Amino acid sequence: MDPHRLRAALAVAVVVVLTAAIPASATPTAVTFHLVGTHPPDADYHQGTFTAPSPLCPSGTWQGNGQGSRVFTCADGSGTFTANFSGEVEHTAGASGPWPITAGTGTYGALRGTGRATIDSSTGPNGNPIAFTDTWRGLVDFDNIAPTIKVRRPTATRLGKGRSYVLRLSFACPDNVAGNNVSYTVLIGTAASDLA
Repeated sequence: MDPHRLRAALAVAVVVVLTAAIPASATPTAVTFHLVGTHPPDADYHQGTFTAPSPLCPSGTWQGNGQGSRVFTCADGSGTFTANFSGEVEHTAGASGPWPITAGTGTYGALRGTGRATIDSSTGPNGNPIAFTDTWRGLVDFDNIAPTIKVRRPTATRLGKGRSYVLRLSFACPDNVAGNNVSYTVLIGTAASDLA
């Protein structure tokens, strides 16, 4: 193996460790929340109400465009949270689609989450307005800061005159929350093939 491929493999290993580090002891909370909404067929917005369990607020309103984000505003004044969701699926009962929570304010400033929404009922694309109900299921947690990584001394040592090498990579990957363990996966490869 030439030295350039070896350096590339080490770089790939560092990138994979950077992207695969996940807090292991932060325990996300399973949530199921319900949306009731409408969509005027001649406008690009969906709006309605929601109910949710803790750690989310019990109820509130939401509004967003059909193809992107929607903002959930808590009725108790505790804050807002923003989720990305393709509202077009709300035109078909039984359809489903993914949702990530990407931002928040107030109590929900550090809220992040992911899950899947199922359309329980819909009047369909010919309704005026289109009326629908959704059930959103997923995981949420109050941790919006990814673990950091510090790589120390990546080395590659050739074994004899063959094509075998020993790769060593030392790194630290702490979470921003003291005591949180971090799990990670290391994959070594080049653009052309996996090496290990």
